[in-house]
Amino acid sequence: MPRTSAVTISEKVATTENGDNFRLVTRDGEEHSRPSTKLSFRNALKGLALASLTATIPAQAIAQAACSVADMVEFPSVYYEDFGTGSGRTMNNDVLNHTFQPTGGIQDDWYAVGRSADLSGAYMQTLGGVDADGETEGRYLGINMRGKNEPGNSWQGEFYRQNNISMVPSGLPSGASLGGFRFSTALVGTCAGCEDVPNFTLIIEDSSNGSQLASDTSSGIGVANDDVWRTATLDVVPAPASATAANLVLFNSQPEGDNGNDVGVDNISFVPLVCYSPVLDFTKTEVLITNVVGDPDAVEAGDVIRYTFTAVNSGSATAYNVAVTENSFNGLGAIPVPVVFSGAADLDGGNGTNTDVAVGATLVYRADYVITQGDIDAGGIINNLADIAYEDLAGNPFSDTSDDDDVTSGDQPTSTPVPVPAVDDASSGNAQGDTVNITLTNNDGVAAIDSTVSLIPPSGAIGVVTDGNGDIISFTVPNQGAWSYTDGSGILQFVPLAGFAGNPTPIGYTVKAPNGANSNSASVTISYVPSVPEIELVKSVSSVADTSGNGIFGDAGDTVNYTFTAENTGNTALAGITVSDTDLAALSGAFTLNQPAAGFDGDLAAGEGPVTVATATYVLHVSDVAARGVTNSADVTSTAVATSAGGDPVPGAPLLGFGPIVDDSDAGSEASFDTQDGSTTPISNPAGTGGPDDPTVLNISNVVALDDSGTATSGTSSTPVANVTTEGTPDTVNGVA
Repeated sequence: MPRTSAVTISEKVATTENGDNFRLVTRDGEEHSRPSTKLSFRNALKGLALASLTATIPAQAIAQAACSVADMVEFPSVYYEDFGTGSGRTMNNDVLNHTFQPTGGIQDDWYAVGRSADLSGAYMQTLGGVDADGETEGRYLGINMRGKNEPGNSWQGEFYRQNNISMVPSGLPSGASLGGFRFSTALVGTCAGCEDVPNFTLIIEDSSNGSQLASDTSSGIGVANDDVWRTATLDVVPAPASATAANLVLFNSQPEGDNGNDVGVDNISFVPLVCYSPVLDFTKTEVLITNVVGDPDAVEAGDVIRYTFTAVNSGSATAYNVAVTENSFNGLGAIPVPVVFSGAADLDGGNGTNTDVAVGATLVYRADYVITQGDIDAGGIINNLADIAYEDLAGNPFSDTSDDDDVTSGDQPTSTPVPVPAVDDASSGNAQGDTVNITLTNNDGVAAIDSTVSLIPPSGAIGVVTDGNGDIISFTVPNQGAWSYTDGSGILQFVPLAGFAGNPTPIGYTVKAPNGANSNSASVTISYVPSVPEIELVKSVSSVADTSGNGIFGDAGDTVNYTFTAENTGNTALAGITVSDTDLAALSGAFTLNQPAAGFDGDLAAGEGPVTVATATYVLHVSDVAARGVTNSADVTSTAVATSAGGDPVPGAPLLGFGPIVDDSDAGSEASFDTQDGSTTPISNPAGTGGPDDPTVLNISNVVALDDSGTATSGTSSTPVANVTTEGTPDTVNGVA
């Protein structure tokens, strides 16, 4: 198909004599600052298109350019004529069909090269007296066009030619290709106010055969008789494949030679247009989405890793038909498929995939990967790279591999450490005051030796301690106790404050696996069995001793031996265990209480006992014999205290909220005893025999009166005694007449 060549006209108005502060004006009204040189001014005109005309290029000469005209970049000129600077007039051998006018006014058919000030006559000078670059010292070609009314009808339209300009530029940078050429010239109508409008044709010929490669006219694009410079530009795109050299021709298309045939020409340029390779900066990032299934704070099978693939065109050419695919992916589930999320455009007329990226634009793809249970069990890092493929306008392929960031050198894989799921922990049934140890990570899918833990204190915690990794390893909750964790051990410990009763406020923690990923937050709950301090006291007659030595066990003066045993039947430790026996002390006989018993330290751990805590002796009085026995109870007093980490009572740490823990004794021995040796019979279940808190009884009514034969009868046994009385002497029973 024929290609379209653009003729660009720009306007430059001088405001000072020396050319400073002139402005470059386009038809859209945009102003541009003054360039510093002729070349920079020409480059400033790039892309300021005001009008387009059609130039037909032979189809056989077309080679597809690698980029669009908008993406092409001007390369240093292969031909450039700006006529220089300096005073005076000179001739130019490239001017045709006109004669050099060295002095005076420039008449029809004549020309001269010089400054505006040197081109005498009002019809050859410009506004502000400047050349096309705004310089008063700059020179240009002033020409009074030959027309048909010249003598002998000698009009010739062609007035400037430059032949055999190379179309094979050298020194193209790596990755650049020739896209076409730009032929431009600055024109000014110097016959201010004249009615005929200058009209020119720009022609590019193949030097090998003189055939036209392209041509356009400046008709209707703004050149006027107003002494203002305008630049016409003819783009030849794509570069002709068969031509190696070109001829540049300026042709006068306004042939009458009447008013308005006075023109200035400057900055004749033939510039290669270069296509640079498109460059896409390609990054791949990820975000973990944990609220897809189950616990929104935990990573579970079915949760998603969302990948974002971002391609930014940082080059000088449009990238066409962009495609993104996964390169390497070590996840155990289905490989994600990238799809366009934003930024896709059709910049090549519907060809290909319509995923084109203009210079400076951004194209974004997305893909979701569904995490599998295998990924979680592996506890590793999901590493992956993606590839991006794209083309230039000519279909030349380009590709790149994704990078995780724009800072680190090289293509860094996108890595997603899969966190281990932390599971809530609980310890229940603990005795109040007990130190509690919990193996924290045994249910979190990672060995304690391979992980680190960071505790999450509750509100109000104090004394927070962090380790070198920034993990919280210990703290204290006021009025409750201290929490601590040691990496590698897996043990979380809670030590309650002395006297704390109740359940501590739950805490949280996270686990960091070897892959560096932090888990969700899990909770730790400790509960204690409600404190129920209890003690049971048993009072037993362990034996009756014949202290009087009369062979009778249980008469006045004999000694009754008592044993007090206590058992901690509650779930707290007890300390300060003290026995009192006010009943026995109130009797007439001599009473001695010995406590603590030998080997007893005054404390009982929860569940400990029965333990002998005290002993006592009582010497029977004649009144006891007369009463046929001794009946009495004792009581015990103790304090509920905390338990140490080793399970021992802590006497100095009484549990708050409890008064003295007391009990009245139960009988631990049968009421009767063996009068032959004073032994007693224990009761196997003191608490279940004789009712609650039944008194301890010693019966002595089975000792009978002495007979006159000198034998004391006790029960079924007779024992000779020394104090035999004669018949008629009053008998005594255990010393009682």
